[in-house]
Amino acid sequence: MINWLSDFRRNRPSKNVVHIDEHSSARRHQVSLALLKATTDLINVEDEMAMLQCLCECIAACSPRIRLTWAWIGSTDSEVIRPCVAAGSAKAYAHNFEIHRNWLTARGPAFQALMNGEPDLYSMTWLSRLLFKPWNSQEGQSFEVAAALPIKMPDPSRRGLIVMYADEPDYFEKLEIEPFMACLRLCETALKQMDKNKLLRIQAMTDPLTGLLNRRAMSEQMVQAISMARRQGGTFSVIMCDLDHFKRVNDTWGHEIGDQIIVQLTQLVRQSLRQEDQFARLGGEEFLCLLPQTDQDSAYAVAEKLRLMIALTPLNINGQHIFMTASFGVAGYRNLPGEPDDIARQMLARADAALYLSKDNGRNRISA
Repeated sequence: MINWLSDFRRNRPSKNVVHIDEHSSARRHQVSLALLKATTDLINVEDEMAMLQCLCECIAACSPRIRLTWAWIGSTDSEVIRPCVAAGSAKAYAHNFEIHRNWLTARGPAFQALMNGEPDLYSMTWLSRLLFKPWNSQEGQSFEVAAALPIKMPDPSRRGLIVMYADEPDYFEKLEIEPFMACLRLCETALKQMDKNKLLRIQAMTDPLTGLLNRRAMSEQMVQAISMARRQGGTFSVIMCDLDHFKRVNDTWGHEIGDQIIVQLTQLVRQSLRQEDQFARLGGEEFLCLLPQTDQDSAYAVAEKLRLMIALTPLNINGQHIFMTASFGVAGYRNLPGEPDDIARQMLARADAALYLSKDNGRNRISA
């Protein structure tokens, strides 16, 4: 067994071989042009799986010799590799295809590429005596050569893989792998930019202290809730909450203690809401709850529950028990004419007016 494994390694194509075959050179030029034109589509893709599908289709379409291209993304310790997406004339073969990690498959190109974790070529001509192979000649796939290229993911806990199969022996060795590596580099750059854009979107919609939605994100949630209520004839309500005398807290104990109070109260309220409810920090000590499928009377009852919970729960701040109270304003959805943006602003204005009525009437109370 060790002997054929040694032969297996010796028969790997060299990445440094320079070919002067004019026919191969012409084909390499054609494939490079095809990949260059096709991969421009990657720039506008914003979904990870859609990008991998686009990449597989680009590779499969660049040459009729490439019968199948599939891609996989998973954790670094994955024991099984199953194609996430596939393209090519033989893509149906990838539907039930999987590689389980064992002593034999771990020496194959797929797991070798993943274990190395470098964007280098791993290609091989499958020998007729290889015990494990990802195809069967009786199935008529005509796979003669495979190339596995690792994808460097932005998240170090994840790995990616592109695997290509061609029906011509030494196809990738004759063609050289550089055009495909260049295509892969573009995909990696696009994935990295996609990851950055995702993080920026999260940061733009999230309160950095509490991790709650911010004002902008909640405004979008309200617009969506209004549009849904109009389509389905449903309802929803909002609860605006403001911590009482919070300026006094900051002036007495400092902003660090104030931040701890806000974080603890945030966790307390979040645990009391339903999973489908939205909770946002509008700024400072002001919060907003959006309660789907909840009329104004029911929202008032929820606000009362929150008011009592905040007033009766001691907050443990640096070993001291601190009690807080909060005032609330409630507003239910009304099916009024106008754009959803305008209706959302009107609802917020009503909740805000109700909140200040609670404060004017002595705080630690609810108005609607």
